[in-house]
Amino acid sequence: MTIDCAQTDAVTLYKTLTSVVIPRPIAWVGSQDAEGVHNLAPFSFFNVISHDPPHIMISCVNPKGNLKDTARNILSQKQFTVNLVTRPLLEKMNTTAATIPANECEFELAGLTPLPGEYVNAPRVAESQVQFECTLAKDFTLTGATGGATVLIGKIEKIHLNDVIHDGTGRIDAEKYLAVGKLEKHNYYTPEGKFGLSRPK
Repeated sequence: MTIDCAQTDAVTLYKTLTSVVIPRPIAWVGSQDAEGVHNLAPFSFFNVISHDPPHIMISCVNPKGNLKDTARNILSQKQFTVNLVTRPLLEKMNTTAATIPANECEFELAGLTPLPGEYVNAPRVAESQVQFECTLAKDFTLTGATGGATVLIGKIEKIHLNDVIHDGTGRIDAEKYLAVGKLEKHNYYTPEGKFGLSRPK
């Protein structure tokens, strides 16, 4: 089977790409707007792209061409956090995927604790075992038939690691870390195996 991307609709491409590029790490992105309202949202179009200098990439899909709160906040404030998701936090992460008004706070919705950044003016997830504080290095927009995406490249300024998961040198013990990855549809990969979790309404 060969798929000609130029002749294929966006829904089919999404189903194919998100079912073959697996598991994908999840960026749980903390940001805030100019008024100081916190926002927290998960993105699976995410990865580390360089260690020297340390940079990560997040892609925020723009439904019908409209920016999501996360992209709008980062483009405006030039700073954000990325919090990594582990198995004990999977359900709370899923809760923050709900669409709520921009003036409401996902931290409160999911019962999470916001921590102020030490380098950036953006909230961290206290319960997350790995937290990146990032400044916006570059951004660009991809245009598409259903709205495209905003690609955000962040420079990692500080990394916070829970003492439980590392050996003192920065090396992580995967058996203690219990990281979660995104699979196809509403499925996730966890240390326990495949796990289904429907996105909240």
